[in-house]
Amino acid sequence: MSNRLINETSLYLLQHAENPVDWYPWSSEALAIAKASDKPILLSIGYSSCHWCHVMEKESFENDTIAKIMNEHFINIKVDREERPDLDYIYMSAVQSISGQGGWPMTVFLTPDRKPFFAGTYFPPEDRNGIAGFPTILLSVSDAFNNRRNDVQSVSDNVVQRIAQVNYRQFSGAEFPATSLANAKNEIIKEVDWNNGGIGSEPKFPQPMIYEFLLSRNYSNSEDQIIKAVTKTLDLMMFGGIYDQLRGGFHRYSTDKFWLIPHFEKMLYDNALLAKLYLNAYKVFGEIQYSKVVIEILDYVRDEMLLNNGGISSSQDADSDLGEGIYFAWQPNEIDSILGKTNGHLIKKYFGVTKSGNFDGFSILSVPTKTDDFIQKEKLRKQDFEELLLDAKSKMLDVRYKRNAPQTDDKVLCSWNSLMISAYAKSGISFGNKEYISIAKNTGDFIEENMIDNGKLFHSSGDRRVKSFGYLEDYSFYGIACLDLHEATFDSKWIRRAIWASEKILENFWDSSQEMLFDTLETSDDLLLRPRDIYDNAVPCGSSIAVELLYKIGLLTGDERLLKVAKIVVDSILPVAEKAPVGLGQWLCSADMMMYDTKEIVIIGEATDSKTFDFVRKVNSIYLPSKIVVAVSESDPLLQEILFLKGKKMLNGLVTAFVCQNYECKEPTNDLDVFYEQLISK
Repeated sequence: MSNRLINETSLYLLQHAENPVDWYPWSSEALAIAKASDKPILLSIGYSSCHWCHVMEKESFENDTIAKIMNEHFINIKVDREERPDLDYIYMSAVQSISGQGGWPMTVFLTPDRKPFFAGTYFPPEDRNGIAGFPTILLSVSDAFNNRRNDVQSVSDNVVQRIAQVNYRQFSGAEFPATSLANAKNEIIKEVDWNNGGIGSEPKFPQPMIYEFLLSRNYSNSEDQIIKAVTKTLDLMMFGGIYDQLRGGFHRYSTDKFWLIPHFEKMLYDNALLAKLYLNAYKVFGEIQYSKVVIEILDYVRDEMLLNNGGISSSQDADSDLGEGIYFAWQPNEIDSILGKTNGHLIKKYFGVTKSGNFDGFSILSVPTKTDDFIQKEKLRKQDFEELLLDAKSKMLDVRYKRNAPQTDDKVLCSWNSLMISAYAKSGISFGNKEYISIAKNTGDFIEENMIDNGKLFHSSGDRRVKSFGYLEDYSFYGIACLDLHEATFDSKWIRRAIWASEKILENFWDSSQEMLFDTLETSDDLLLRPRDIYDNAVPCGSSIAVELLYKIGLLTGDERLLKVAKIVVDSILPVAEKAPVGLGQWLCSADMMMYDTKEIVIIGEATDSKTFDFVRKVNSIYLPSKIVVAVSESDPLLQEILFLKGKKMLNGLVTAFVCQNYECKEPTNDLDVFYEQLISK
């Protein structure tokens, strides 16, 4: 029999709709029942592509005996962390405060007034090796709540106080010195794994914002250490098992320090951020393999995650009915049966496939030896092997497609879709790929038509329903995506949308009395506190991207309010980022942009004139970490409305480019070569 989750749109919640647990979604109804019945709340938070979430469901939530204990003693609430990042942030802070670590599935026990008093992540279904099983935990927690209420109340008050102290903490507001970014770079370099790339040891996460910052630093002052740190990491990631060697696209993270065995879910945000990173690295280093990775990522997303309505799915699962990761794994005899023994032998050696395997008797494909080195070592003709490799990948993919694939979560998240809009728009310009630009535009149109209502942006869309008012990350990521869409399409409506998003950020998320950007609307009355996450984790935090948007729109419009807020917020965070930069990579990128003069580029020409695109593409042929590009026709009203554009006209009736810094412009030019020289001039 279905529980209350059957009417939800979230795939994660629907996955639990047939559990014998009497689940509620997070709602005023559930909270009211908890108070009326004076029962503690069991809050379970996870997401659809989470492997251990599936394990705990199968072991505990589908277990009639355990479900009976849960239903008798608790009001059980299930939350999709991707739909409610605010709840996830608050209660993950509680888990970390109580247990010293965090992760998903997240299991938090709350008083009826939503205060956490005990928490953990995955619990086994029975006592194991001295570790309490879930039934033992449930009965112990219930006993404590019913018989030691004062202790529970004291613990919950202390936990909430600790969360609030961290959430509202103030930092130094002094203006940051020029040495701050250099110091942050030095701290990152200390953490680099020079043998295997990446930061620290296992597990290894891609952390693209860190390498974006290093690329930006290298633009200001090229250093061998920076170049090695970036290229070593990017090379080993793209040749490792964390990268899907057949289809393209990155898995979530590597369970080892070698980037070999991944946690297999594929997240939209990872692939958006990594496509942008590899694109920028391609511009800096000219390594053709980096551009291939970008194209493979974007083609994979187009073919497997793009929805018919223009939105893009949020993730693909780690699991299928074959087991975790087996969809992506191979055995030697399978490859021989597809390719024949001779070709199979060569392809197995290239992809590191062995009889013993590297993953539960199977092999996850990687490239232990770079292709050119492998060709030389095996004494092969380059063209012959490249043709063989292409054919082998195609045939192996055909076989893989016949396996039962992991499930795709078709929930559309505004923030994550916005990240992918930027990846498609930037890549479409750089590669001259009109299909990529079209995908970016269609996804932008989807958000505009389906996720904005009555002047408000919404966070999540599924089954033709929107859920959750937009968070800071939605407005911030969307605003930046609109700037990138304008650059790709020359449509000034996207500039207007970016301006709108920046104004909404000040209106809804800026607290002038505390001089803080918050993650949620002030009217979010179902929360213990108003969240303010300052850390760039797998995704940049809302405020670090908001700073970039506010600063760029401030420069465009001359709106001093936007520039002032951006500066206040960066000044307050940078002292922390300087000393602990690994978790604040996007903050460092935004600070770097603000510290050095941003190139303000205006291109005036008709959208139908191919030469207009030539100028925009020229901008995107080189790495410019700090730039704003506006491309409009001479008749566009925007030329009279925005300070940055006033007085600029076409020269000689031809497409004309202006390169400016601090509102001081070089001579306008119709010449692409002159334009290029102006762009690269520092």
